[in-house]
Order: sequence, then structure tokens, then C-alpha cells
Amino acid sequence: MHKYSILIFLFLYSFCSISQTLFVSGDIKEGRKRLSDVTVKVYKNGSLVDRISAGSGKYESSLELNANYELEFVKEGYVSKKLAVSTKGLSSEDMQYEYDFPAVISLFKHIDGVDFSILNNPIGRIHFDREDPDNGFVHDASYTSEIQHKLEALMSAYQKRLEDAKNEEANKKEADRLAQQEAERKAKEEADRLAQQEAERKAKEEADKLAQQEAERKAKE
Repeated sequence: MHKYSILIFLFLYSFCSISQTLFVSGDIKEGRKRLSDVTVKVYKNGSLVDRISAGSGKYESSLELNANYELEFVKEGYVSKKLAVSTKGLSSEDMQYEYDFPAVISLFKHIDGVDFSILNNPIGRIHFDREDPDNGFVHDASYTSEIQHKLEALMSAYQKRLEDAKNEEANKKEADRLAQQEAERKAKEEADRLAQQEAERKAKEEADKLAQQEAERKAKE
């Protein structure tokens, strides 16, 4: 009887230890292309617990159940983004399974003159929903609705600043071109002036030489 009790305990322990994990994974993109050399910082209940190198533009993070997480996507020269994930709220039965949640993250380059403070907040929140027929983990629709218009306003300001920066660059190039032309014109004028001075000097020297020769000739007569 004791032997069977041990076997039943081991079986139940093994059954209850199955995975109990949420795998969050996906591509990290800039526009339509994957973005390489991104670091994913994983915070569990507010503490940094992992750093994932997404060198090829793909990431995967294994999150234990019954905790609050924040994934921060970081690349030098780019604006960081955060994704909040809650793996709490699962029953004992729910926690016997593993879960997958695909999440594509888009990053863009930092540019001066744009207020990115809205991105200090997560761009999305993921939580468990037992009513979901596919996976169980879903986006927080109310949070998405709340932040979406702010993100749209940010992207509108970002695109406008990009256009302004392009115009500024074009104007700068045109100003540089005109300045170069002006510098070349002045350099040519100076070269022509010096050439004229040299020609006049030589002409005077020649005239003086001829005058000297004429004077010497007359003196001999």
C-alpha cells in the first residue's frame, strides 16, 4: 500500500509540474524588415530577471505562471517599447498546461523634437482569459483602446518630425551647395584679380625695361 501511495504521489507531482509556462515570442521589426541586435529585458514582479539577445530579429521569452512581467525591447539609437504580461489568475487545472502568445514588436529610430513619454507605459497588456477559445491569453482590450489614440498621436507627430527633418536636411544641402558656389565664385574672382595684378606687373616690368633700353640708346647717340 505504501508503495502505491509513493507512485501515485510521483505521478501527481509529475502531472502538476508540466511546463506551467507562457511562451511569448515573435518578430521585432523596423517597418517591414526584421530588426537585429535588439535586447529584450525581462522584469518579473518589478525585478530584472533575464536579458534576451534577439540578434536575428526574433525573440522568445519563457514566463512562469502566477507572476507579473514586463518585457522591454531596447536597441541603441531606437525608442524602447514595453509589453506587460500577467500570468496570474489561472486555476490549478489551467496551470497544468503551457501557453503560447505571439507578439510582433515594431521599433523606430529616436529623433529629437518628439515627446516619447507615452512609451514609458506598456504598448499593450496581456492577461489570462478563461473564456478565450483559442489560447487563454489575450490582449487587454480596454487598455488597448485607452492607449491606441495616444500612440496614433505619437506616430503622427513622429512622421511630421521626420518630414520636417527631411526638409531641414534638404534645405541644409541646398544652403551648403549655394555656399560652395559662392566660395568658388569668390575664389575665382580672387584668382582672376591676382592673375590680373601679375599680368600688370609683368607688363610694367617690360615697359620699364624697354624705356630703360631706349634711354640708354639715346644716351649713346
